[in-house]
Amino acid sequence: MDRQDVKSVGDITLEKGFYGKISCAGDLLLKGELEAYSIKAAGDLEALENVKVETLRVYGDAEFRKDVEAIEAKIYGDAEIFGHFQCQDLKVFGECTLKKLDAEKLTVFGALERAEEVNAEKAEFSGEVEITGVLNVGHGEFKLVGDSKVEEIYCESLSVKSDGEFFNGVLSGLISRGKSGTLTSDLIEGDDIYLENTTAKMVRGNKIKIGPGCRIQRVEYNERLEVHSSAEVKEKAEL
Repeated sequence: MDRQDVKSVGDITLEKGFYGKISCAGDLLLKGELEAYSIKAAGDLEALENVKVETLRVYGDAEFRKDVEAIEAKIYGDAEIFGHFQCQDLKVFGECTLKKLDAEKLTVFGALERAEEVNAEKAEFSGEVEITGVLNVGHGEFKLVGDSKVEEIYCESLSVKSDGEFFNGVLSGLISRGKSGTLTSDLIEGDDIYLENTTAKMVRGNKIKIGPGCRIQRVEYNERLEVHSSAEVKEKAEL
């Protein structure tokens, strides 16, 4: 099936259908359910129905009212997804607000906000993260440069390190940048866990290292527990 490419420097409205490459420098309105090889939006983008795309680039403000499925997506501006977001490789340089995300690889340099559920095989966070529900991750890494909150984290391995000088780009104004970022969580559970500057009610796992700046209510471990001299752990239990 031949697909029509769409390129516009002004405002444009697209109806339901199959498209090739969509590029718009003005405002882009997607009225119907749409499938495309690529979408590149430099102005405001509003999608009223489901969107399926191989490559997505958002440079301005984008609002997706329903589900989004993409192979690769890069968010440089602000994007809000009201439905289910499925993406093999998602990079957030700006700000992304969503409900549910399923990704193979997730990289956040800017801000991920008001997420209810995030599932990823691999995730790297170097900005601010707000997950009001659950983060399920195979291998997760936080480089703390802002204040992040995740209600529950389930992982195979997790590394949380203070890295206040990591984020020096033009988007640094998106986060409350300082020399010491923080992570706050009710529950962190996994096989191999290393934490810095983390406040948590419960940390549970096999191999756990509690590093500097941590305040943990209770730690439950199977194999090994190490606690830095500056960290605070109120209760410890070997399972």
